[in-house]
Amino acid sequence: MSDEFRIIPYQVRSAGTDVPPEEVQAAINSLAFQTTIDLNLLAAQPISPALFAAAFLIYFNALPKTLPGTAGVIWNNGGTLAQS
Repeated sequence: MSDEFRIIPYQVRSAGTDVPPEEVQAAINSLAFQTTIDLNLLAAQPISPALFAAAFLIYFNALPKTLPGTAGVIWNNGGTLAQS
């Protein structure tokens, strides 16, 4: 399966020296443009509620199941979505 939402990272041309601000801005613009296109595609072709539920369940089950030590972290508190 190919990656439908592949984002191509900008290649910095500077070799071990400071990167010029215009090159950094070009990288940010490139990633923002690609992200905007992909989000617009996703919004134009929404997924079904069943597919969203399945994807969210995978995400939810991958969350930590014990209280994280860092404040503000999302975690699975015994089947309830919680924030530390």
